Amino acid sequence: MLREDLIFARQEVRLVVLSEMRHLRWATRSSGTCTRRFPTSPGEDLSSGVAAKVPYGRDAAGNPTSRPRQLRVLNADTLSSFIAVEEPSGRIDGAYARVVATLRGPHYPITALQLARNIVADGMEHYSRFTDLRAVLRDYRAAEDGSLPFLIQLTKGDPADTEVRPALEAYEALKGHLARAYGPGGVAEPQEVAEARLVMGQLEAKAIALAEQRGIGVPFF
Repeated sequence: MLREDLIFARQEVRLVVLSEMRHLRWATRSSGTCTRRFPTSPGEDLSSGVAAKVPYGRDAAGNPTSRPRQLRVLNADTLSSFIAVEEPSGRIDGAYARVVATLRGPHYPITALQLARNIVADGMEHYSRFTDLRAVLRDYRAAEDGSLPFLIQLTKGDPADTEVRPALEAYEALKGHLARAYGPGGVAEPQEVAEARLVMGQLEAKAIALAEQRGIGVPFF
């Protein structure tokens, strides 16, 4: 069953990744829509960089927590943290609830409200996908050395490595296209989006080759 389970797992993770990319587009479009409605308000620069801290579930009181960014393998702890982040808060004062409630106001464009609702709905779907993934992978136990049968054992690549550098160059090119497409004034420039998709495919191919042939993971940061 391992092969079938991994096909399922890869597809579920990939769908979440693609969905998060849509969120970048939706959030940028929503911000741009509001800025056009309120031209004197300060615009938001939605960075395509990597945050220093990322969400990490909730504390005992139900408040959101964070942790320093890090590259992690998809083990049980990582899956649990993803599930905790995506789990619906059930609180009327939750962050997304406040955004939607604000955009329901009569002064805000209906497009911004619709986009916010789309992001909230996707979050519910992500929670379901990660819980399904955990159910599929929970029977695969780690070996004595901590390795998992569904993961390639990787070491973090050296940015100076001549075989690693092309992957990092593709990554930087990808971020450049996204910044120009979705940054201030970009409004999803079609040519930049098309180039980003092309480079994204190249980056994926380079990352897979490094993992399969040399057991190296791309050092994104």
